[in-house]
Amino acid sequence: MTRYGDYKFIENLDIEEALSLLELALQKREEELLFQRWVHEMQFQMSFDEFRERLKPKPIKKEEEILADVKEILDLGGWTP
Repeated sequence: MTRYGDYKFIENLDIEEALSLLELALQKREEELLFQRWVHEMQFQMSFDEFRERLKPKPIKKEEEILADVKEILDLGGWTP
């Protein structure tokens, strides 16, 4: 959004539209930064799409899965409450 200078036009938008526009601007900025990083570090080792995919956060396990894992680990160790 910094490339557009003044943010006054956002004040006249509906709040949902303004938030949507800001979210899009942040996504575009993130994409630009990733591309610059790829160009300087990895462009000869992998495609930009591969690079971007590797940087995506891993999905977080649900609470039930975590508790099941903990129970399994405790059961393996013979621990009883």
